[in-house]
Amino acid sequence: MAQMSEDTLAAASAILKSIATNNNFDSTQSGSRLNLPGPTTSAKRQLEAELSALVSRVQRLEQKANVINHQTLPITPSELGAPSGFADVLTGGQKKQNTSKHPSPNPSNNSREALNDERPQKLAKTCSDETLPEAAFEKVLDQAALIQKGKHEYEALKQKCVEIQREQAQKNREELERVETLERELKKHQQANEAFQKALREIGEIVTAVAKGDLSKKVLIHAKELDPEISKFKMVINTMMDQLQIFSSEVSRVAREVGTEGILGGQAQIVGVDGTWKELTNNVNVMAQNLTDQVREIASVTTAVAHGDLTQKIERPAQGEILQLQQTINTMVDQLRKFASEVTRVARDVGTEGILGGQAEIEGVKGMWNTLTVNVNAMANNLTTQVRDIAMVTTAVAKGDLTQKVQAECKGEIKQLKETINSMVDQLQQFAREVTKIAREVGTEGRLGGQATVHNVEGTWRDLTENVNGMAMNLTNQVREIAKVTTAVAKGDLTKKIGIPVQGEIASLKDTINTMVDRLGTFAFEVSKVAREVGTDGTLGGQARVENVEGKWKDLTENVNTMASNLTSQVRGISTVTQAIANGDMSQKIEVEAAGEILILKETINNMVDRLSIFSNEVQRVARDVGVDGKMGGQADVAGIGGRWKEITTDVNTMAMNLTAQVRAFGDITNAATDGDFTKLITVEASGEMDELKRKINQMVFNLRDSIQRNTAAREAAEFANRTKSEFLANMSHEIRTPIA
Repeated sequence: MAQMSEDTLAAASAILKSIATNNNFDSTQSGSRLNLPGPTTSAKRQLEAELSALVSRVQRLEQKANVINHQTLPITPSELGAPSGFADVLTGGQKKQNTSKHPSPNPSNNSREALNDERPQKLAKTCSDETLPEAAFEKVLDQAALIQKGKHEYEALKQKCVEIQREQAQKNREELERVETLERELKKHQQANEAFQKALREIGEIVTAVAKGDLSKKVLIHAKELDPEISKFKMVINTMMDQLQIFSSEVSRVAREVGTEGILGGQAQIVGVDGTWKELTNNVNVMAQNLTDQVREIASVTTAVAHGDLTQKIERPAQGEILQLQQTINTMVDQLRKFASEVTRVARDVGTEGILGGQAEIEGVKGMWNTLTVNVNAMANNLTTQVRDIAMVTTAVAKGDLTQKVQAECKGEIKQLKETINSMVDQLQQFAREVTKIAREVGTEGRLGGQATVHNVEGTWRDLTENVNGMAMNLTNQVREIAKVTTAVAKGDLTKKIGIPVQGEIASLKDTINTMVDRLGTFAFEVSKVAREVGTDGTLGGQARVENVEGKWKDLTENVNTMASNLTSQVRGISTVTQAIANGDMSQKIEVEAAGEILILKETINNMVDRLSIFSNEVQRVARDVGVDGKMGGQADVAGIGGRWKEITTDVNTMAMNLTAQVRAFGDITNAATDGDFTKLITVEASGEMDELKRKINQMVFNLRDSIQRNTAAREAAEFANRTKSEFLANMSHEIRTPIA
């Protein structure tokens, strides 16, 4: 049961007392429910709800009664037109009570009982009035019943309020006991607070000194403290001061060594720190370690580069401008963050993220913290200048510009790095000039045998120089060997091969050229054999046997074999025809397929066969006519011939014509001599035996004529002449037959 105060109970009693007083209370204007004083609890809210409901019911009853007759139905038995007590309760007012000299212990209850006693009498008197209608009378009776019911509810509510009062009294006693306990605890804690306040004042002085950079003060620890927590707290503060002193000196030392003196590898050694101090110490140590590792790795890598060792790389992670430096050299250390935040931020920016140029900005710091800030900023500024100068030079080297060198002032390992990079640039310049010279001579000008001369190089640079020279020398030897073999091949010497040891694609080229030489040798031998057999020895039908050839060589071999086969067929066809011609057979012709000049030769031979056939037929005809049939004057008619065949034809025709002229001249002379005319002589041109015959006939005619002239008168001369004539005719016949035969 929730606690109920006396004010709450009094207010509830006042509300119950004022029920049905007809004060024209409007619940819609005063609010939907009553508000009792005291703490808000569930029981209180329930009581307020019940009271509000009771007030509403009573008001409705009073309003119904007023509707019947406002004058005859008073609100209360005691007075007419008295203001309702509900408005005072709900609006916070108080209803005046008539107090007697000796008030009742419970005045509200007494007045309520009086009202209840008077109300039935007045109600009966009113109801007995003749002016009251019967229906109104019934309504009044109903209202009276409702009022009686409200009375019973009031009694129950009153009993409930008494129980609440008892519970509230019990809870008040318990609350009083708790208050006394709290007072004792409060006094105890006040004493502890005074001790803590004193300790806090001392600690405040220490914290103020720390904020000003003074780390020399400590908290005084008494032999006996009021609270053990105070001793523990003071010891923690003093331990913190010791750690801060160690931290500041260690951080300043590391920053001075790394940032100013260029001594890398230092670490802040602070034992027993936790939280932000441990994080700050770790950050400073990580910064120094990162910077040491990065710079030493840069020095190691750049030294290796200067010595020609290109197998090493900077593996430390980095970002920003340090990432750009890592791409040329790798990264450097973050700046120290701002003390607690700035020193760590600066350290993170410079050592990890590679953001150069940052400064720790800590306003109002003094003492050791100011010294630490100055040292961190000096370290960051020096590193920024040095690394950017190195980055500029290495970036220029990466872009092929070997004219720049590191000019920044450096100390310690940074100075060694500077000298290493500058030495690397000089060696790279010399190496680039020599390699460019070799590349230009070998690759562009075609001058073999050149060598790169680079002094004072070691490691990979020396190996690279030797490799370039070895490459140039090997390339020179290989190209010259290949040129020698290919020149020999071009000159027809297939006995030479590439014998120099080579590897890779050059070895493939060597094998290809040597294989080419072997195949060319085989091909040349076979082609020469076929050419010799066909062209020199006259042995037809030979074929070139070249194994494992492909491409053009295979096509060439097949073409040679096709040529030899075609030539064999064609020559054998020509040979058959010419052999037939030699045997006097003019009926055969060349039927083999041919092209080009062989086709022309084929057509020429076939034409020759045709013309020889015509020529032989014509000559045979002339010879038969002249020599056998004795038909003089015939001519060989062979059309479309020239050269020797034309000359032979002309000679045959000339021979036939001459023979015809000579024989006819001989016949004329003999006919004239037969007729006794010896005045004519043979004048036709003749040579050889025909000329001798001509001379003999002419001499014979001359002799006969002379003889006839001397013996003209004598018979003997006539007889002699007859006999001579007979002899002459016989001789002439004999002479004529002899040359023709």
